[in-house]
Amino acid sequence: MRKFVFYALSVLCIPFFLIGLCSFMLPVLLARGKVSGTTYEPFNSRLQWDLLGLRKDTAARALARGLPATNIVTRLVVFRLLTLICRISGYISPPLNFPAEDEKELSSMVAMRTEFFDRTMSGSIEDGDQVVILGAGWDTRAYGLLKDRDVETFEVDTQATQQVKLNALEKTGIEHSHVRFVACDFNQESWLDKLRSHGFDPDTKTFVLWEGVTMYLTEDAVGTTLDAVSSLPAGSRIAFDFLPAGWWTDSKLGHRAAQSITVTYGENFTFFLQDEEGAETALEALLNKHKLIAEERVIQHLKEDESVCFYGMVLASCVGESSTGD
Repeated sequence: MRKFVFYALSVLCIPFFLIGLCSFMLPVLLARGKVSGTTYEPFNSRLQWDLLGLRKDTAARALARGLPATNIVTRLVVFRLLTLICRISGYISPPLNFPAEDEKELSSMVAMRTEFFDRTMSGSIEDGDQVVILGAGWDTRAYGLLKDRDVETFEVDTQATQQVKLNALEKTGIEHSHVRFVACDFNQESWLDKLRSHGFDPDTKTFVLWEGVTMYLTEDAVGTTLDAVSSLPAGSRIAFDFLPAGWWTDSKLGHRAAQSITVTYGENFTFFLQDEEGAETALEALLNKHKLIAEERVIQHLKEDESVCFYGMVLASCVGESSTGD
């Protein structure tokens, strides 16, 4: 009954959702090719989870007021309205839930990766460490999860995207003096060199968060980043996600999913893990090539065919005496 009420109310509210969609997409389209639009994908989910009380992220709720696409119309007729529908019906649909109900559903990808990166970051950093968030986008962990931790935090992203975030932080009054912002084009520049010029200490143990980025880079840029991480002190770690090639490039559903990102945001998937011999094997080979050790890995397989994987995440550490492994 609760499920019926949820979907019945959702159907009745379709006109409002369409207004919200237009309100969201207009700023995205106006900034297309300059500011990353895909960074809204995980941000929107985390904002909705906060409103539903499933994952606390007050910084996301505050930042939304300063970002162009999550303007007041979008927030009211999409996020607030969905929250109201969930409360009236007493039901939360699987795509809106956190943690993920079914890890074998494509709709669970953002929930799975959010839980994985929250946990691995919290469990990896110690006082005195450095934290680098590569392709930070609208990530708010620096203003929540890391806010009261004794760590040096760096956010790295393209200049245009980073400037939009800085404007939003200023507009909404979110304290960000503890974060160092570094502008960098990952396909053209060395993010490690850029960090050094902003006070980064290459001799200090570092945790690197690289969420939702590899798929938009060239293979060379991915390899260069992993090499840079492996040059950091023993015990340094990187947590990142990737797309296995098979499902995304060979299946109709995967190809359509990739195309939908391109059509919506104008951003293309360019890097896939070549997994002819299996994603686990390919991932191990990639890490070995760049002198990293997998500490934890999560591979999402299709419910219809468990031999096919569509998404993966890994926590890897630098080779060294103080590194830990399985």
